[in-house]
Amino acid sequence: MDESGELPSIRLLKKWPTPSRTAETLLIRRDGNDVLFLNDLKFQKDAALNLRIPLNNRNVPAVEAALGKEGIVEGIDYRGVPVVADLRTVPDSPWFLVARMDMEEIYAPLRERLWWMIIIIGALLLSAGASVGYVLAPATKSFLSGAVQNGGSAAGKRRKISDHF
Repeated sequence: MDESGELPSIRLLKKWPTPSRTAETLLIRRDGNDVLFLNDLKFQKDAALNLRIPLNNRNVPAVEAALGKEGIVEGIDYRGVPVVADLRTVPDSPWFLVARMDMEEIYAPLRERLWWMIIIIGALLLSAGASVGYVLAPATKSFLSGAVQNGGSAAGKRRKISDHF
């Protein structure tokens, strides 16, 4: 233990997996029909050895870990927020490690890129339409001026064709 009364490994859990607004690492164990959180949590004070989640909440990544699942999972965390988590067992112990991050934070860069793509594609379509209009403007102008000179109607065009024959 250090001067703050924490084990160095618990301090490491607070900083790992990455500096992030929502990412955190949870140390848990199965305790009867519940999952017991062994460390304090980023979004809930005094959770260590106090916060429990029943094992029947199978959409919670910590519950999945306590039931023996490992790997990447999606679920709802202890706050009721959608998360992506990596579940691991701690070798030679009854403990499990859950590294989790809110889906909103994970997908935020993709959402931003999507909006930029929509803006760029819209600008390209708008400029393509303007270019086509610019290229076709002289032809359209000559067509319309010819139509006006010939009566400006279908009857005028028919008259011109019948006069020709």
